[in-house]
Amino acid sequence: MCAETGRNTDPRDASELVALIQYGLRNVTESAVAIPFPLVCPVCGGTRESANAIACHACRISLGTLQQGLCPHCRRYRTFSDTVCDECGTDQIPRSVAVVALLDSAWRDIVHAFKYRGDQSLAQPLGALMAESLPGGLSVDAVIPVPTEKHKQRERGYGHAELLAETIGGHFDTPVYEGALERTRRTKDQTRLSGDQRRANLRGAFRVSANCDVNTQSILLVDDITTTGATLSEASRALNDAGATSILAVVLCLNLGIVSDGV
Repeated sequence: MCAETGRNTDPRDASELVALIQYGLRNVTESAVAIPFPLVCPVCGGTRESANAIACHACRISLGTLQQGLCPHCRRYRTFSDTVCDECGTDQIPRSVAVVALLDSAWRDIVHAFKYRGDQSLAQPLGALMAESLPGGLSVDAVIPVPTEKHKQRERGYGHAELLAETIGGHFDTPVYEGALERTRRTKDQTRLSGDQRRANLRGAFRVSANCDVNTQSILLVDDITTTGATLSEASRALNDAGATSILAVVLCLNLGIVSDGV
């Protein structure tokens, strides 16, 4: 079993000093004049009406969505389940991946605002869309994000897949094992690599943390974009080698090469 990320911190555990600081800050903020900070639409630069919206109203209704399960190996649509694909018959892992949308220029702008430009407010609405793309009765033992490389997480100040996993785990009331997967080495940036190069680049790049036991568990992997499926495949391989019995995945976007997924 792994340590879960904390969603239910008890405020009574706070020290007296922290409580006093919070009290002082609350008094200051309550007496200050509230200045609203606009939520920027990542597509057109307009204003999002709320933190639960991923774009302004006009851009949101024009966004294309897929909300579909597919085989990550033959790319055909299929039921989201841990069964062998009826079309290609592969028993590779993950068996099935749920996709919110195909990556186009609008979705690329949204992903980049969240992933590269620091708009963490998008984590909740994007994670909610990912949760909605999954079957309502989904039952897995743990939600595990594909880990962000450490130097990138330091630069950004957060892990994007980790934030998405938190929202999805909360939606299904399922534990999130944030540190379950570790990267074994630094890999090249994937955006300009071919399919074969991506697979070679990521071969053996993940392992399961020594502090995490996934033996006999069913896992839902979380990432933002899948292109060749190399990242999901290698992360799944590490989980399978550690004894996980069922591995499914969910991503925001499937990149078919309509636009580049690089910055």
